[in-house]
Formats: sequence, structure tokens, C-alpha cells
Amino acid sequence: GGGGGGGLRVRVRLSCVRVSVCPCRRLCCSPVRCVAPLCPPHLVRPRCYLYRKMIPGLVSAPGRVIAPDFIGFGRSDKLPQLSDYDHELHVATIVRLLDHLDLDSDITLVCQDWGGLTGLTLLSRYASRFSSVVIMNTGLPPQGQVSLRTKLNFLTWLGFVKLMGKDLPVGKVVAASLHTPDRKAHALAEAAYGAPFPDRSYRAGVAKWPLLVPLHRDAQVAPATLEASRFLEREWKGKTLIMFSDKCPVTRGLQDYFAHLIPAAKRIDVTGGGHFLQEDLGESLADRIASFVNDK
Repeated sequence: GGGGGGGLRVRVRLSCVRVSVCPCRRLCCSPVRCVAPLCPPHLVRPRCYLYRKMIPGLVSAPGRVIAPDFIGFGRSDKLPQLSDYDHELHVATIVRLLDHLDLDSDITLVCQDWGGLTGLTLLSRYASRFSSVVIMNTGLPPQGQVSLRTKLNFLTWLGFVKLMGKDLPVGKVVAASLHTPDRKAHALAEAAYGAPFPDRSYRAGVAKWPLLVPLHRDAQVAPATLEASRFLEREWKGKTLIMFSDKCPVTRGLQDYFAHLIPAAKRIDVTGGGHFLQEDLGESLADRIASFVNDK
């Protein structure tokens, strides 16, 4: 639903609990039973719906999966203005969620897309809570080298977001990213991912998040991504799984950057998945993550 009233609702799954985010704001979320505990903020189209194909493959392991809809996305409340959203709001949302659920150790963080910026910032600031991390189709810009084609793909996407603003066709964007010829799958994705945004008044969060990507070192979010990069290279001692798909147009090549930062990481190059590899290959990804988490 839309923002307003006295608080914000964040749907994670099923029933809700209320969690303080910042003065005068609250968010609602609920835990899903699953792995170790596993917390996946995927963060560009941040809906727990994106992980629906993966969660069943993880429920056989001990622990829980926490799959939030971030503020401005999914079934969570939508703040009306682009200026309402920033990097620190999203980081604080996850911190408060973990505090409320009393998750203070042995967390596996699964990051995709904005998971690199928000999720790995969280990891660098609260390292003692995490035992392992799974990094998928993401980056820590402006660090990391990619091809000219990949740069142009991202800049084209960014220009499209700026042009469309709150008229961004969310469902069509996700559907277009799928690597399947199945028209029914495309239609389902368009309807499902578009459903939380019935009109432009709901889309400020969607329109803002891509604009926060730091393209240079003076950008607002750049200090956080630099901090995360340095942390991974110099301080991170937990387990790491790097899984990038070969068909992602905007992160292809960045798996090499993460492998350089974390030489001890396990690396799996995934064939056949696009940017939202959870949609294309969710079941097999879940099997690999479960095996990684359970491998002591």
C-alpha cells in the first residue's frame, strides 16, 4: 500500500511484526522458516517474490530465510517523493529488521544487484553478525573494471530510468530481462512485478534507486562502496560464494573483481541466466547455496 498514516509496512512473508526504522517511521515484516539464517536483500527490484523459486530449495536446511520487501517495493509502503529514499534508509531497514528478529550471528547474506551496494555495506559495518556471503550479479561501483559494452549497457539503462522517472514500466523491465522464450513466463513476470505499482505515485523508490549508483568517487554512495571494497579485501574472513550469470548485460565481468578482492572465495560461473538469475535459474541456485552454507 501507499505511504502515509503513522508508519510504514514492510512485508517479508505472511504475518507482520512492527520494527522501528527511524523517528516517526516504522516498518512491518515477517520471517520465513528456512536456512541458516539466510538474509537475501537482492535490491534493485527488491521484492521477496524474486526469491520464490529459491526458498523451497532452502527450507530443508536448519534456520530461517528472511526475504524482505524493501521500503518502496513489493508490498511494503511507498514513500511518495524521490527525495524520501537514500542509501542509508535501506541499510537501516535491514539493520532494524535483524535487530528485531534477534539475528546477531551466523547469518549468510545473499546479495544480488543492489545487494552489492546496500548488502555489502551492511556486511562491512556489522561483520560480526555474518558467517558467509553469496555475491551474485552485482558490483561496488565505481570500483571494478568492466568492458566498454557493459558500461554502455548500464548508462543506457540509467538514461532510460531518468527519462521515465515515476512512469518507469517496472513489470515490462523485469519481463524483458528474462532469458526464456516462454511468453507465459514473460506475461506472468510483467503482471507480478508491476502489481505493487498501480500508478506513478507508487514508483518513487523504483525511480530513485538506480540514480544512487555511484559512477565516480565524489558520488554520495561512493564512500560506502569503497568502505565495503576495502573491508572485503582486508578484513573479511568468512566464507564467500561468487555466482554470476553469463547473460547479465550490466554486471558481466565484475565477478573477476570480487574474486580479486577475496581470493579464497568459491566461484561458480552460471550459464544461461540473465540479470535476474533468480528468475531464470532459481532452483539450481538454491541447491548451490544450500550446499555452500552446509559445507563446513
